[in-house]
Amino acid sequence: EVNTITSAINEGEVYRFVAKPWNDEELKLMIEHSLEQHELKKQNVLLLETVKEQNEKLRLLNEDLEHLVQERTRELVMSQKILENLPVAVIGVDEEKTVAYVNRTARALWPADGNSVLGKPVSRAFSEDVDGLVDEVRAAGQAPYLKDCCWKDRDLHITCSVVDPNDAARGVILLLKGNKNAGRETA
Repeated sequence: EVNTITSAINEGEVYRFVAKPWNDEELKLMIEHSLEQHELKKQNVLLLETVKEQNEKLRLLNEDLEHLVQERTRELVMSQKILENLPVAVIGVDEEKTVAYVNRTARALWPADGNSVLGKPVSRAFSEDVDGLVDEVRAAGQAPYLKDCCWKDRDLHITCSVVDPNDAARGVILLLKGNKNAGRETA
């Protein structure tokens, strides 16, 4: 009998061993605790199942998010390639009026070092006319504004527009194209 009791306790099938004679109040308390323990074990099993289900949902959401990130990254890379290889000079100006982007065609306008305006304020990279044009476009928050000018011995047609009209900071895009009918203002 002792071996059976010891085996049952060791295998976890018995909450507690009560020897005879027992105290009725202690027995009632042990039974209450036993029932509470049983209920806690059931709740624990349910919680573990819930955690497993939620972990699986999270895993699937993470997979979907990773696919979405990869797709958006591909789109951004393609957009960057398109922008970089447009046959028109594209110059991006950030909120502080600093030249933040220069595509390949625009870099060709500065053959000595290719990026001579990158990182410079618009007022140092271009003439006052272009600097003023950027201010006008940013203030208006709409696009496009056009200007013909001569810059570095080239007649240029400049199209200037805000990156996002809903953004109060208003970065600006400058498109520079050759223009045979341009006036002789200096950019």
